[in-house]
Amino acid sequence: PADDQLTFEAALTKALFETEIGRLERAANTLESVQAYADEMPSVLRGQFHQERAVVLRKNPTGNNLDSAILEYQAALFYYEHAGCLKGEAIVRNNLASVYRDFGDYQQAHASAAKAVSLFTRLNNQHLIAEAQDQEASIFFAEGNYTQAARLSRIAAVALEHTDQRSILGRTLVTLGRSLARM
Repeated sequence: PADDQLTFEAALTKALFETEIGRLERAANTLESVQAYADEMPSVLRGQFHQERAVVLRKNPTGNNLDSAILEYQAALFYYEHAGCLKGEAIVRNNLASVYRDFGDYQQAHASAAKAVSLFTRLNNQHLIAEAQDQEASIFFAEGNYTQAARLSRIAAVALEHTDQRSILGRTLVTLGRSLARM
């Protein structure tokens, strides 16, 4: 029913806000409060639900939370792919690249980041392409391949230079600076 979907969407928005302000337990409780509705929702909303659960778990990296976050991201991918939501799929793949990098699984990290770049390219979204390229740069940095990290972060910085994405540009320039310092 439409009321259930509206309640579900409102809870997703509330959880997103709670996550952004660092109230992770509240965000987890909000998501848990609508979990029973999840199976009845359209695939794209189910993808958003699992993606937000993954973000909450990832921001509280205790115990098995990172493993659980990967499972939630994979569930989100399934639903985004089912819905044909390329942007959701690309964002999740970019987030997965970061998690895999943190785990030291660079092969998976590179594969996820490359897929994110490919999807963002299909969407012709320049700032998200640049964000994914910076993600790739951070993977190369973690591997100790500072030359590749600098190359990719420089490409991303140039793409972001004339956009309103100052936060992403700042992060990209930090990656570039750290890479150049290590070369």
